[in-house]
Amino acid sequence: MATLSYQHEFLNSNVQGSIPPHILKVKQGAPLMLLRNIEPRYDLCKGTRLLCRGLFKNMLDVKILIGTNVGKRAFLPIIKLNTNASSGLPFVR
Repeated sequence: MATLSYQHEFLNSNVQGSIPPHILKVKQGAPLMLLRNIEPRYDLCKGTRLLCRGLFKNMLDVKILIGTNVGKRAFLPIIKLNTNASSGLPFVR
C-alpha cells in the first residue's frame, strides 16, 4: 500500500466523530472521557470519566472518577484508530 502525505489542515477538516484531531494535546490534571470500551471489568468503558495523572511515551496514567472503581489508578495504552473504507479517506491514526 502506498503512503500518501496530506496537509494537517486537510486531515483535521475531514475527521469523523469517532476520530480525534490529528494532534491530541493532553495535559496532566486534565479530565478525560473514554471513547471506546477498553476493560469493562475495571470500569474502563465508553463514557467513563478519568483524570490524567501522568503522560508517558506509549501510555497515560489515569485515575477513574466514576463507577465502582472510583479512585483507582489505570494505565491506558496508545490505541490505533482506523477509519473504514466507506469514509472516503481511509487511514490509521
